[in-house]
Amino acid sequence: MGTLQKNFFYAFGAQGLHFVQSVLWSMLIPKLLGVEEFGYWQLFIFYTQYGGFLHFGLIDGIYLREGGKEYRQLDYSSLGYQLRMFSIWQILILLVFVYIGLINVTPARTYTILASCLFIFLSNIMSFLMYVLQAVNDIKSVALGKILMTLFFVAFTVFLLGFRITHFEPYIICYIISNIACEIYYIAKSKEIVKAVFVSSKASYRVEMMQNVKMGIVLLLANICGMLILGYGRFLVDQTWGIKSFAVVSFAFMFVNFFMTFVMQASLVLFPELKRWDVTKVNAFYIKMRGVLALYLPMVLLLYMPIYYFVQFWLPQYLESVKYLLYLMPLCIFDTKMNLLCNTLFKVFNQVRQLLLCNLIALFCSVCAISISIFYFNSLKAVIISMLLSIAVRSVVAEVLLAKSVGVKNIGKNIIGELILIFFFVIMNSYMNVITSFAVYLIVMMFYFIYEHRMRLMKSIIKGTRL
Repeated sequence: MGTLQKNFFYAFGAQGLHFVQSVLWSMLIPKLLGVEEFGYWQLFIFYTQYGGFLHFGLIDGIYLREGGKEYRQLDYSSLGYQLRMFSIWQILILLVFVYIGLINVTPARTYTILASCLFIFLSNIMSFLMYVLQAVNDIKSVALGKILMTLFFVAFTVFLLGFRITHFEPYIICYIISNIACEIYYIAKSKEIVKAVFVSSKASYRVEMMQNVKMGIVLLLANICGMLILGYGRFLVDQTWGIKSFAVVSFAFMFVNFFMTFVMQASLVLFPELKRWDVTKVNAFYIKMRGVLALYLPMVLLLYMPIYYFVQFWLPQYLESVKYLLYLMPLCIFDTKMNLLCNTLFKVFNQVRQLLLCNLIALFCSVCAISISIFYFNSLKAVIISMLLSIAVRSVVAEVLLAKSVGVKNIGKNIIGELILIFFFVIMNSYMNVITSFAVYLIVMMFYFIYEHRMRLMKSIIKGTRL
């Protein structure tokens, strides 16, 4: 088994165990907690997702600059110095948010904000070490750390569920402890960095740190814009309609996150590996992978029917969430292409400014559309649709720019075909019952699959004749 295959094995093995954790998050915890308590649990998860903004590009810069190296080639002293400085500025910044949490009038929100600050500090230190390990392609250690974290959280959560704990606070504590276990493991794997002594002047280390920040800040801004495309809408949902509506929307997002976490694992494995390939090989990878995704990704939408009936049976109080999930399921298609191909290859080609441009355009569309949906139409459904349209814009712009960089032409035909399938899926489920729309979409997918296979066969025959 080659290195790439082994890395995929470890990454997806860890993600398979993480799936158990996701089931607890989405199926058992919301059933026991109730809508409002579950809303605060999701608010904690939502806040902590933005903690990565506080590294100001340092981690991203290290990831980009050290990507493709061997661990023994790293400058332990320089990275150790940067880790110490990083820890100090995390504490100073988070003290501001601690103050905000203390003056909050709602005890539940105060607890959520303070717990989020603690988690963000610990998580960012863990991310620093994890990104170093990912950059040097030590996917095995990264995966084992995540497995350890998941095992701890699953064990704690089963204990809490067994005693039917109906408050959200103990679940947050268990989640923080689980991440501490993972952080300890990463510290042990990166002990040369953590214990490094300074062998050069601190000025030289500061120069190195600033170079990492300078290179990573563009990627950080791109990531911030990417997260705010959906995060802006979720934040306004909480502020406009309250914690219960936020819980309903968050529940729908969890099903999309199920799928996307697997994709994220694949993209993390691909970057350090592709960084070592020559340009011709990377271009060939893009062409092949783009074809595979175009053929199989639309099938993901078939999962909508089983999810609908499962929620109707198991969590009927969240049935409204599944209605919104209709407009969120296509995110699996758009975000898979974005994370697996566009994000990864923009980083490999050192074109993170292109990635920033795509996310800026989509964020502008998101802010405009969501603001109109809330302040003019006062419609939660319109907010969800606005999110979908903004992500679709980002995906299309990114694919066009990436195809141009790789030298692939006629990408528009594939993009239009996928958009038609997604539009067809949404319209059918909006005006037909779930079973009928599932059957019709399945038939459409069968014809689509046969057509694509025949077209590819004809192209291969023509190409072989020319040769």
